[in-house]
Amino acid sequence: MFQLRGEGFEARGLGRGDETLSAALTWKPDLVLLDLMMPGMDGFAVCRALRAHSDTQALPVIVVTARGDAATRLQARVAGAAEFVVKPYVWDELLARIQNVLELSRRHAGMVSFLGLPGSAATEAEISRLLNGKEDFAFLNLDIDHFRRFNEKFGYDKGDEVVRLLGRIVEEVLDDAETNVRFLGHLGGDDFVILVSPDAAQPTADRLIRRFEHDARVFFAARDVERGLYEVVSRQGKRETVPLLGLTVALVNHVRERNLHPRRLADVAAELRSYGKSRTGSIVVTERRRA
Repeated sequence: MFQLRGEGFEARGLGRGDETLSAALTWKPDLVLLDLMMPGMDGFAVCRALRAHSDTQALPVIVVTARGDAATRLQARVAGAAEFVVKPYVWDELLARIQNVLELSRRHAGMVSFLGLPGSAATEAEISRLLNGKEDFAFLNLDIDHFRRFNEKFGYDKGDEVVRLLGRIVEEVLDDAETNVRFLGHLGGDDFVILVSPDAAQPTADRLIRRFEHDARVFFAARDVERGLYEVVSRQGKRETVPLLGLTVALVNHVRERNLHPRRLADVAAELRSYGKSRTGSIVVTERRRA
């Protein structure tokens, strides 16, 4: 609190999670910093409550917690968090995340998804509807590789162009897919969720990888495309090379048939996504095989 005020922010604290929605409606903050472990209501439920109210559905939330596992990160994103910071944190890192999220919120005029797609609340609702229905489905979580470094190098305008490109690619691929289930959600930033019929999942993921790798080359100089790398200058002033943008797709199939409740679904998807992120280049990661 004192550090935030020292940076010129007006900051207020709460003791309970179930006080957050009413406080947000009264105070009308630009940003919420949220722990996951709180009395009254946990952070996931707070995110959902904020997303469910029309006056706070686009209010950005940064989760700050000691729980840094991949499943918790994904569960927070699906619940509606814009960013995720693990304790103990470096103050400069948290400050940079706060400034980035506020800048993106201003740029996107407080929209839940600046692409006009369903956000986290609608995505959770659709997953619950399908789990309680009769149609089996697959869950695909898309995440752009090296996207943060791309933003640092080329700026948020170019970053938004990349996200719009991916959104268009997904819509076009879904339009052509042979599937009874068809849903696309945008959790924010470069994070997308797709729900399709089980048989359509792998072909959809493969097409997304091919299309994105091909179309994203337009953002780089020819020499960088040839090398597969581009140069950046780190915050410490050192020259570094970064791989071109790629796409990780975590694919969890037969979600309803296996009765994967949301927490377990997040666990499985996060494990697959973490594995994909540890590999070089674009990848579709499934539980049966990793290819």
